Amino acid sequence: MSDDPLSLIRSFSDAEKKLASEIFLAPYVPGGKITVKVKGVVLSASVVDEGPLADTPGFGLFRITESSKAEYVAKPTFAQIEAYLKLMPRVSLTLIEEFDGHWWGVQAQSSDTRFDLKDPVPVRLTERAASFQQIFARFDGSSFWYQCENRRRDPVIARKFRDALDRDVLPDEVRISGATPSELFAYRIIFFSRHPELAPVEPQPEQQVANEIIETSSQDSFSMQGGVHRNQWVNSDLRRLRDALAHAGARLDGYWTNGSSEMTVRYIVDGHTHTANVRLHDLTVVSSGICLSGRDQDFDLTSLVGVMREFHRNEYH
Repeated sequence: MSDDPLSLIRSFSDAEKKLASEIFLAPYVPGGKITVKVKGVVLSASVVDEGPLADTPGFGLFRITESSKAEYVAKPTFAQIEAYLKLMPRVSLTLIEEFDGHWWGVQAQSSDTRFDLKDPVPVRLTERAASFQQIFARFDGSSFWYQCENRRRDPVIARKFRDALDRDVLPDEVRISGATPSELFAYRIIFFSRHPELAPVEPQPEQQVANEIIETSSQDSFSMQGGVHRNQWVNSDLRRLRDALAHAGARLDGYWTNGSSEMTVRYIVDGHTHTANVRLHDLTVVSSGICLSGRDQDFDLTSLVGVMREFHRNEYH
């Protein structure tokens, strides 16, 4: 290829014009932009016609309509999405909690030298996520995109961490066989977000300069000061769910949003795990997970727990 600037510009312009006649796959978050790489240069385009992605983030097939603008064309197949994601390097992450519309995760395997993630990172387009769950994500150079759950990781370990949180076990007293440093790090972040009064005292700047030798690890320092501040991890949706279930004697095990108006909640009642769909604004039930003769919407999440408890009593008597 010629190094002449005008030749490079013409070549790039020709490639951009050719792109206008092609359909390409990209992840999209409502209100954001999509990106596509042309001759090694990343182009950003605003989506003027979002189609079904107007309210719910996801992957779409797009077409450039004019300079820096694109439109939604169709929904890609699972195979197309997988092929797209496999073009990017994969990283294993341990999920923390949802904050500011995204789940956040910490690097699960420090042996992966391609990444050196000192602080938690947002993971986009997560599915059926829960705290301490290990997942695989793909990195496109600026964002981490959810790919799948790490099914080789025993889910019992994540549940034991969630149980410890519900019992307010101090981070230094957590004893879970098979726990990894990333899971313990995630536990510290969540625990101190819920109990900021118990967080280690942050040293003054002059003490830090004079005592660099006592600097804690990047993981401990983040839970006290770096990145997103610990108090910001207290998620209002999470708090509402926990309080509503705790009021009825149940325990939250995980949740994920379904578009802009509903969420799916996984909870435990007397040792039994259930899943229900509820409305975000008032936690009224959309779908209870069992047959209620069409009366699902007569209940909210708290009253549904009583129904499930009675269901199990009748089942065993």
